[in-house]
Amino acid sequence: MGKYIAALFLICLPLNLIAAEWLTKYEASLKTEYDDNKRLTALPHDNTFGSILGVKGKLGIQTEKTVVDLTPRARFSKYSSEDTDEDKLDSNDYFLDLNSLWVTERFLWGLNGKYSRDTSLTSELEDTGLVQTSKKRKKVDFNPTLVYEFNEWTNLQFAIDFTRVEYKDAALVRLIDYDFKDRKSTRLNSSHTDISRMPSSA
Repeated sequence: MGKYIAALFLICLPLNLIAAEWLTKYEASLKTEYDDNKRLTALPHDNTFGSILGVKGKLGIQTEKTVVDLTPRARFSKYSSEDTDEDKLDSNDYFLDLNSLWVTERFLWGLNGKYSRDTSLTSELEDTGLVQTSKKRKKVDFNPTLVYEFNEWTNLQFAIDFTRVEYKDAALVRLIDYDFKDRKSTRLNSSHTDISRMPSSA
C-alpha cells in the first residue's frame, strides 16, 4: 500500500516545479531501554533490554498554490530475551506519511495519508499495552478533504476518513482484518461581522 501513497505524492506535484521550494531533511536516533515487565503481564516473565534504531527523512515541495510533504520513517528494534519467534519483541517497522494541500480560487483540496508495516506486538503494545502473538500488520489511513469558498464569509467543507488494517495469517490467531470508513464532516460554515456593533473609534 505504501506505493499507492507514493503515487499520490507524485500526482500532487505541480506541473511547473521551476519556482517550487524544495525541502529535504534526514535524522537518525539510537536509544536503549530496560524494562522488567515490557508486556505488563502477571504471568512469569523475563526482564528485557533493548536497542532501538530510528531513521527518518522528509521531502517537501511548496509552491504558491501547492504544499506536499512526504515523510518516510523506519524503526529497528532488537531485544535480549529467550522468547520464541512468535513472541519476540524484535521488529523492523516502516512508516510513510503524506500531507498535501492544493489551493485554487474557490477550492481547497487536501489529502493526508499514512502507511505502516509493523507487527501486532508493536502496534498493540503502543495502543493498549497488551500483546498477542507476533503477526505482521499493515495499516493504511486516507483522509481527503474538500473546501469550497462561496465568498469571504461562507464555505462548504467535506471530509472522509478511511482505514484498512490487514494481518498476516489473521485466521490463525484472534485478529481480524478490517476496513473503516467515516464521513467525517459535511458542514456549511458562515461568519459575518455586524459593523453597527463594532466599537466607535471616537
